[in-house]
Amino acid sequence: MNSFLQEILLLLLYTVLAVICLPLYLYLVWLVEDLTVFREVFILPNVIAGVLSLLLGFYFTRWVLSFLRSLKVNSKRP
Repeated sequence: MNSFLQEILLLLLYTVLAVICLPLYLYLVWLVEDLTVFREVFILPNVIAGVLSLLLGFYFTRWVLSFLRSLKVNSKRP
């Protein structure tokens, strides 16, 4: 498979992952706010969102760097 196509497919995968994680995060925030027992522990959804954001940011940055490297390698070939 062409490496450019692989990079595009990875970007689509990460986009789908982000689209799936956002409603999950919003549901967790709603659930934790709704439960009166955990009203004091409202930081939990923020921690989960932070971890998810860091992971998605890491993978997106990794994808961008790999994409730029592939462009650099492809431009050096005759």
